[in-house]
Amino acid sequence: MKDVLKLLKKIGILLAVCYAFVFLYIELFPQKIYTNRYAICLPQHDVVYKLKNVAPSRTLILGDSRTMSAVVCNQIPSTRNLSLAGSSPIEMFFYLKNYLQNYPKPAQVFMSFAPFHLCQQDVFWKYTVRFKLLDFNDLQSVFATAKKLNDSQTLRTSHPELVYYKYFFKYPEYYQTELKASVFESRTALNALTYDSVFAANGHYVFSKKAFSDHLNEEAETAEFSPSPLFAYYFEQIILLCKANNIPFYYQTTPMNQASFGKLNPLYKAGYQIFIQKTALKYPNCAISDSLYAYPNSCFGDASHTNQVGAERFTAQLKGFLNRRSAF
Repeated sequence: MKDVLKLLKKIGILLAVCYAFVFLYIELFPQKIYTNRYAICLPQHDVVYKLKNVAPSRTLILGDSRTMSAVVCNQIPSTRNLSLAGSSPIEMFFYLKNYLQNYPKPAQVFMSFAPFHLCQQDVFWKYTVRFKLLDFNDLQSVFATAKKLNDSQTLRTSHPELVYYKYFFKYPEYYQTELKASVFESRTALNALTYDSVFAANGHYVFSKKAFSDHLNEEAETAEFSPSPLFAYYFEQIILLCKANNIPFYYQTTPMNQASFGKLNPLYKAGYQIFIQKTALKYPNCAISDSLYAYPNSCFGDASHTNQVGAERFTAQLKGFLNRRSAF
């Protein structure tokens, strides 16, 4: 019996040592382990939370990866894009809040989300939590708000704190794929280049450089628009934050490719427009557009993201809009 206990003790010590090694490996070398999505999102995080040496921005852009791709910030004077891949109004509320606490307030805020990202999260845990794109207090606030709204569907759990601590303590299931890949390849150099590129471009990143895409986006393959209560709450909180700071607020979704737009279910389109129209009526001093529209397939590198041609076109459109201070 004593021999068995000794063996179990040795196994336990070995497992603890292995776990500690894996924990420290992930904690200390994320650039080596994670895919380029980490490097794409990190510059925005560092501007907001680590107070990187950046000039104050006249125009702040908030949104998701479609917004990152569509706005060529360096073509609009004094503009910074705080958008994140897969982002929802949750992340953008806290990024705007922290930005306003640490920088002079911008002259205007433009926000844009794919309708899909007002309905359901797809990378909140995989990116936002795993990459530490929000700090602990922000996340605790999100979890408390979800419970207050009785919304367990958006975060896909009734116990978000438990899931958070599984990520915090590097639960192997959540990291094993990239850990295995990192044994055979180091992503450090590529991630460093990506980080520098996104930072220099003030948050702009082209996700696909293909010259054409007629693939269908998520909206084209969804029957009805059903907004998330949690996302709707933070959408409104962003507007209220701008209002409290006397910052003009503008909202417009980015274009879809023609293939996806042609497949939109009328119920989906109507549901989205009703949601946006209700918000616009509540805040008449904000320029909030419910328009859903398309660019040619040649303006897209994949089903969702504009290529450089599409980005140039949207940026020119956005620049003219901001200069006119009127709706699209």
